[in-house]
Amino acid sequence: MSYVGRQIGRYRILEQLGQGGMSVVYKGLDTALEREVAVKVLHPHLAGKEESRRRLQREARAVAKLHHPNILEVFDFAGLDSPE
Repeated sequence: MSYVGRQIGRYRILEQLGQGGMSVVYKGLDTALEREVAVKVLHPHLAGKEESRRRLQREARAVAKLHHPNILEVFDFAGLDSPE
């Protein structure tokens, strides 16, 4: 399932940038701050699995602690109880 053209919270999904075994990364627009962002979404077959959601949460927390010009900054995370 593609999220292109959909709204996820305050993020409008513009196009798919890439994908891996666990998730898809989209170019999005933060409609509140009017800036382009990357939005990472678990594959549907993993989104319902608590361990996959916990793994993505651990990744978001770890990356949020990093500061380097070649690493995207984490601004937001939907959390384990998010419906999407």
